Amino acid sequence: MALVHLNFQSKYLAGNTDVNLLLPDLPRTEEPGAFYASGKKFPVLWLLHGTFGDYTDWLRKSNVELYACEKDLIVVMPSAQNTDYANWDGFGVGCKMWDYLTEELMPLVYGWFPASKEKNPLPHRLPQALPFQTDFCLTVLCVLSDKKSRSY
Repeated sequence: MALVHLNFQSKYLAGNTDVNLLLPDLPRTEEPGAFYASGKKFPVLWLLHGTFGDYTDWLRKSNVELYACEKDLIVVMPSAQNTDYANWDGFGVGCKMWDYLTEELMPLVYGWFPASKEKNPLPHRLPQALPFQTDFCLTVLCVLSDKKSRSY
């Protein structure tokens, strides 16, 4: 898997933010030119950290990379800066985390990376490789998945 770290200025967060992504590797049996030019799209798994965590939690505290490799997934792990993924208009200069996720980060991921826009059903149960924070994440992921299917 390739680990991509993005740090960029967000319009909706009024400041810099971080995102980690895992991208599927080039299969050993394929030539780089053919693989990268193939236009193949991969399903996307959005993993959101809990309160007082950060975007590195999934890489540091789970086997998400092994799971993503087995399932041939793109994994997106954004920083939520302890916002509970909500818009906080009255905080500082305004922190619109929900808008950032749905109106800025999702278009970035689906526009810049080989991410499939197909609505993929989430597995009925995440594996033990992803042992923590799953109830909250599944709730938010279902909402994000539904938002994505309507928006793009």
